[in-house]
Amino acid sequence: MFSFSTCWNSGSHTDGEAMMNEIRALGFSTVELSHGIRLSLVEGIERAISKDPQFRVSSLHNFCPLPVGFLHAAPNAYLLSATTENERQKAIRHTMTTLDFAAKMKARFVVLHFGSVPMGDYTGDLVKLICEGQRDTPKYKKLLEKSLAKRKAKGAKPFAQSMKSLEVLAKAAGERGIRLGIESRYRLEEIPTEDEFDEIFRTFPAAQVGYWHDTGHSQTWHNLGITDHVQWLKKFEPRIIGCHLHDLTHPNHDHQIPGDGMVPFDQLTALHRPDVLKVFEFEPGMPADALKTRLPPFMSSFETTR
Repeated sequence: MFSFSTCWNSGSHTDGEAMMNEIRALGFSTVELSHGIRLSLVEGIERAISKDPQFRVSSLHNFCPLPVGFLHAAPNAYLLSATTENERQKAIRHTMTTLDFAAKMKARFVVLHFGSVPMGDYTGDLVKLICEGQRDTPKYKKLLEKSLAKRKAKGAKPFAQSMKSLEVLAKAAGERGIRLGIESRYRLEEIPTEDEFDEIFRTFPAAQVGYWHDTGHSQTWHNLGITDHVQWLKKFEPRIIGCHLHDLTHPNHDHQIPGDGMVPFDQLTALHRPDVLKVFEFEPGMPADALKTRLPPFMSSFETTR
């Protein structure tokens, strides 16, 4: 199944029904409510769904709706990995609100960012070197090794906090008939790493917690030299429940139309499975005409590639 994320247009609407109808006009009857949904949009979203029984919400991306006081997309407004208990409890509370809204919308999945490690912007420094043409230099290799060592040294406590948060959220999601999708990340400072994903899936059952693959994020890690995109997906294929589909131009400009960048969609065979929810996630301002023209042939080829 294909769905379409409101991250493309939530910021340009004051009425939720108009936002939903704009996506409907692209040819999609299934929508992911992303992390830019302000409370003022909720009534219109509910109205759009009630008017058209064929119009469905597939999934929500935490936090949805946005916490009070936030007017723009803020998936990391509060961290499940926070070492301060006050922030961690806020992250749990607002995620519970997302779960309740997902249940009301009859959505099957909620996508989560799992936290981050306080260690400085090593990703930004690495990207800068790549843009300067130094990707294969000793200088780059040294910085990457330093970055990964720092990430490993400082990651245990934040990850433990995230796992503690997930104990509460996985139970709550199960009670609502919702599965949590832990999303592959964009920055090396973020959680989870490969080893951390392994621990998540050892600890929590597939009925509660699954893997959510983001093609742009995973390609960024590939470009940085952290992982191999294709092999990463093959490893976590048994737990995959959904994905965010978008392309990436070198080295880390994501949320582009498939075919405009370097993501090897034809090699990401797990994503072609019919049981994997496929959500297009594009940057705001992407022209509607381009989406209408180019997405249908991509979807057709994706469905026939098994």
